[in-house]
Amino acid sequence: MSDIIEQEVKPLTLVERNNLQYHEQVVERGRSVILDMTESLVAIIDGRLYRETHDYADLYLRERWGLSYKAYQNYKLARTTILQLEDANDQRAGDMPMSQAADLGYVDADLRPAVLDELDRIKASGEGHRKPMREAIKRVKAMAGIDNQAQPSIAMQKAAEAVKVLAEIPFNDPMSKDAYRKVINYCQGRML
Repeated sequence: MSDIIEQEVKPLTLVERNNLQYHEQVVERGRSVILDMTESLVAIIDGRLYRETHDYADLYLRERWGLSYKAYQNYKLARTTILQLEDANDQRAGDMPMSQAADLGYVDADLRPAVLDELDRIKASGEGHRKPMREAIKRVKAMAGIDNQAQPSIAMQKAAEAVKVLAEIPFNDPMSKDAYRKVINYCQGRML
């Protein structure tokens, strides 16, 4: 015997309909606020506008906003992905959670439509995946013959780029030594 009691579906009252409309608008504004918040954080971090109070972006984010640098990067990636989908007139961008948009951001742009189609199939089939976007990405990469382990992580790619930049810095300049020390400290903190 089921514990769920079937209830007759009653039409919304005028007050309930107004409540629904109000709360849906709040949710829509909230999504817009998150995108706007991320745009502002990117401007602050990229412009180093925190430099009077903090030496490093990760310290600023943690102390001022309670965000890890990783969370900031995910917000930034999610925002970029959503804007790219909107630019491509993909209607699915409007209702995509930020976490799924961040996951999709790690996928090559040419594979994204296939991933979104697979995500739609997963949702329509009622499969109970805890993280449906990641499952869709895994399936599309498998169909495309892409080995997830063969691709270096973005962090490793950035570290390799940093090493190339460091190799070009003249080490006898005191300012360069300071920049070099900061990059090494940053990489050690992130990579170990």
